[in-house]
Amino acid sequence: MKEPLIDFIRGSEAVVGCVAWLTDLEVLDELAKIDAALVVQKEDFLRPDLGTEGDHWKAQLRQRYDSIDNPWMRWWFPEPLRSMSTLRLSGIEGVRCVGNHNSERKTASPRMHHKFLVRLRQTAVPGDVVGGLDMADSITLEAESVWTGSFNFTRNATFSFENAVVIHDAAIAHSYFEEFSRVASLSEPLDWTSRWVAPEWRLGT
Repeated sequence: MKEPLIDFIRGSEAVVGCVAWLTDLEVLDELAKIDAALVVQKEDFLRPDLGTEGDHWKAQLRQRYDSIDNPWMRWWFPEPLRSMSTLRLSGIEGVRCVGNHNSERKTASPRMHHKFLVRLRQTAVPGDVVGGLDMADSITLEAESVWTGSFNFTRNATFSFENAVVIHDAAIAHSYFEEFSRVASLSEPLDWTSRWVAPEWRLGT
């Protein structure tokens, strides 16, 4: 299951996605080679994965997360992400988190259990000239296809019965792109401070 996932990433120039668990180092290394933005579940994003020892895995995982990046502005995305406040930095980090941190292992909501990647096509759009000034260039992001299923991007998942499909339909892929935008609009930096849902951005300026 992991090999087809890596092939999907390698065949993409850019991806966005929501993945509850994202701890497989090989997958993270492939994501770092392209433009990407991902949202993971806050409760699980630093949970030890199979085959790790001690706390060294935390440093490895964070290093991989920090290597994932993109050149995108939030207003290039579908709603509601495009309308999130731009008073602060207007980009979007390579990896963010969302949801509750369920440290006491009690029933909690909301929790993000998505597992999908959307392959994007990027098209550069030259900036206009306004009042004799050259405006900044932008990028059009178009969804082409989507990988989705039960498979979490972890070593554990490779030992489980899992499923995944790749859907080569732009309309369906765009629906997943819109879902990414909805989840990302509620997201927080990896260095979160609240156990509860605490979105960093708000609608408007």
